Amino acid sequence: WGLWSTGQTDGYAVDFEWGKDAGREVLLEYGRRRIIVDAEGMSVQAGGVEHHALRGGTPGTDWRTARLRGRRNRPEYVSAVECIYGVTVEYAREEDLRRIVMADKAASQGIWVFHGGENDIRILGGLPDSWVFDTATMYAAVQGFGRQDRQIGLGDLCEALHIEVPPYSEHNAGNDAFVTAEAFVRMANKRVTQKLDEFL
Repeated sequence: WGLWSTGQTDGYAVDFEWGKDAGREVLLEYGRRRIIVDAEGMSVQAGGVEHHALRGGTPGTDWRTARLRGRRNRPEYVSAVECIYGVTVEYAREEDLRRIVMADKAASQGIWVFHGGENDIRILGGLPDSWVFDTATMYAAVQGFGRQDRQIGLGDLCEALHIEVPPYSEHNAGNDAFVTAEAFVRMANKRVTQKLDEFL
């Protein structure tokens, strides 16, 4: 419970979707959901979702979100339309999408929550001055096994924590940010943590 003594009271649960274009990593989507810790550290809540996406398609594709489209069934990236939990803002240029991410990094001195976020943190250039949480690592700790012992997908976590999500909603940054925040709240909330056996 070291979190509560830090004075950090809010932050973001985030998710990114990336693609490849001529070997370069292309940012396709950024989803964020605010995390709120109350002043006494007795509860954790999650706020609304924002989904930021590159408009239309990109030259690179993320295989998880590619769809067969067009006359020759060429894979094209489909953004935004599958975000069911929050508001979507679309950007014409990747630079503008990256700008909002880096603005959040500069402005938020609170906690950052990821699910399997090692690559995302690397691409962000690290988060050295922030509390960083990973829901996959948290779940492994709760269950008593090492992170390296088992792959913990976001879908697995939803099933274990009884978080209901429509089957088509995964690998959309806004939806995944929603679920990541939900998982964090369920595992970090002190009152809930005392009763883990009720839902694990």
